[in-house]
Amino acid sequence: MDHIGVVGALHQHTGCCVDTHDETYAVIESVDTRYVRLCPHAGGLLAGGVDFVHTLTDFRSIIGHVHLNDYNGGDHNDGRDYYDD
Repeated sequence: MDHIGVVGALHQHTGCCVDTHDETYAVIESVDTRYVRLCPHAGGLLAGGVDFVHTLTDFRSIIGHVHLNDYNGGDHNDGRDYYDD
């Protein structure tokens, strides 16, 4: 996609295969960030107990977009499957 000026971005999300602090960091640390950026999902990181501001600071140079949304507390994922509608 680089040849057309588009860069992909990892968008971790609650209930997906990349969800937690460790999963997010592991993926980003294993990819070539010239081609894959990060689109941190605020509510998902907060729900997983991740310090959102710390994550922004750690990956500031490779953030392609930020998904801002609210999170009103509660257990991580609350036992829901977000993709079973």
